[in-house]
Amino acid sequence: MSEPPFISVLINNFNYARFLRAAVDSALEQDYPAFEVVVVDDRSTDDSPAILASYGNRIRPLHLERNGGQAHAVNHGFPLCRGALIAMLDADDAFLPGKLAAVAEAAARAPEALMICDRVQQITADGARWGKPIPQQLPAGDIRARAARRGGIWECPPMSGLTFRRSLLERLLPESALPHRVSFDHYLANIAALTAPIAALDAPWTLRRLHGRNKYKHPARIERQRWTLDDDMRRIERMSFFINQGLAKLGEPVRVAPDRKLWYATVRYWAGEIGFGSLLRTWLPRPPDRNPARLFRSLRQTRLQRKRIRARDG
Repeated sequence: MSEPPFISVLINNFNYARFLRAAVDSALEQDYPAFEVVVVDDRSTDDSPAILASYGNRIRPLHLERNGGQAHAVNHGFPLCRGALIAMLDADDAFLPGKLAAVAEAAARAPEALMICDRVQQITADGARWGKPIPQQLPAGDIRARAARRGGIWECPPMSGLTFRRSLLERLLPESALPHRVSFDHYLANIAALTAPIAALDAPWTLRRLHGRNKYKHPARIERQRWTLDDDMRRIERMSFFINQGLAKLGEPVRVAPDRKLWYATVRYWAGEIGFGSLLRTWLPRPPDRNPARLFRSLRQTRLQRKRIRARDG
């Protein structure tokens, strides 16, 4: 019987002292025989350094001299990881007991997969469960054609639900050109899904915490936020450009088409992220920026944006 693969849990943290201990403990308490916990502190100004120091040699901490965001933390933390599998964990999230064992089993069943995904259960700041696990359906196997057809959009879990093979990250990191302080999970997951089959765990093995300091949109705040479609379009264009750069770096011929992604994202945006429950939460009461007139204006704007991109790219 072969030995289980060594797994590195890579935690990135910035000023999440009140959640940090729960994240680290959830990793250290895994009932798996071969793993390590690497924690990158992205120049926190709260009690995070003291919390990390209290663990002694049970973890491998790295304190960065400047704050650079999620991509910056992963770039610097990966060289410290010794595992064949790298399990990502945001400092405000947590693993459920048994996750590393489940990930190792899934990796063994799908040796061609470069990424292992699991669904995540969302929780509130105080740990109460919120809604059903996401995504509702997690794809598995070879989804390269599907992801490319949709412009790189697929049912992807957030960062803490992603585990990557070392062989992929060694070829891809460091990624110094990516300007985004967040959404590095989207970048890595899309490249993995467009490069090789993916392995998926249908059961939720991760807790994703929703709180007032999340740096991205989540359903608990959908009524309060006013992310405009214009912002989404610009973000999609930028991310598509860097995803294509990463694919070229790996020597992969496939490319993400921003115009397809813009159209698909527009439809999902106005559908409330798809799903009847999300649709009701979005439209009842209906936010003022989701009225029918704005819908038609935005669809027209998307078509013009697609024409512009095609004209620019020839």
